Amino acid sequence: MSTSTRDSLLTTVAVPVVLGMADLLTGSAASIALTDHEGTVAWRWDSDTSLTRLLDQTEVAPGCSLKETGSGTNGIGIASQLRRPALVIGAEHYKRAWHRWACAAAPVFSPATGRMVGVVNVACRAQEANPMLQVVARSIAHEVEAALRVDAGLPEQRLLEAHLRRRRLTRNAVITVSSRTLIVDDDGLRLALNHADLWDAVRSTGPTGGPISLGGGVTGNVRGVQPGSLTHGATIELLWEDDQDARPRSRYRPQRSLSELERAEYRVIRDALARNGDNRSATAEELGISRGTLYQRIRRYGL
Repeated sequence: MSTSTRDSLLTTVAVPVVLGMADLLTGSAASIALTDHEGTVAWRWDSDTSLTRLLDQTEVAPGCSLKETGSGTNGIGIASQLRRPALVIGAEHYKRAWHRWACAAAPVFSPATGRMVGVVNVACRAQEANPMLQVVARSIAHEVEAALRVDAGLPEQRLLEAHLRRRRLTRNAVITVSSRTLIVDDDGLRLALNHADLWDAVRSTGPTGGPISLGGGVTGNVRGVQPGSLTHGATIELLWEDDQDARPRSRYRPQRSLSELERAEYRVIRDALARNGDNRSATAEELGISRGTLYQRIRRYGL
């Protein structure tokens, strides 16, 4: 047996779970890998040393990226991109070096945020593939999620409650952050924020919070999860430059570069949607257009 690892919160919680379930693969030549949500290998366990050298040579070592966009069809790449279990056997892999392997991958989701935090991958030689491969991958993923739920405990539950409470009070995107946890709305994901840097910026606002700059014309309004203290984390309401005037606040932003005429139309529709609580029928009636036309514009502008 051999193991290799890159430290992370996921591996800290998941590794004991995987090692405890490794007996499911007793008597088989198999490997279990953990990756982050983007498909970068963080940890790997091999049932015997004969597999270690082969897997290292085929770029399944800690630090290697198995994103489908860069590595072609593979179990980890499919699971991380589509957020669902995947099974890839032999020549179904894009890379010829992986044709000797069968891989069953299952995504792992955070119980606190619902977001995918990693992937469990179980691999064996292609000729030894059987239906149990997928069962084992899914079972390990479920057990890791259960361990994450226990590890999250009360502090992360408080963060999630604070995040949801702040979201109910604003139409803007919200980020909630502590030293260990980052909860991000879809709009916030586009900022590609670094967790450690963001937490440092939040703490620099002082014990009562305040405004911070996040770059790219985006500012944030920091508020402690507990009033007057940032010790247990903070929520950040995101404000884009074109939303910081007297117009109704809106969660919507254009998804591509727009002409001046398109931008004017986008703002009219965005603000109408906000005024009507995202009710499409009421918005179409206010604007004097059909619902079909409104849906077309919503798709065009990524609203």
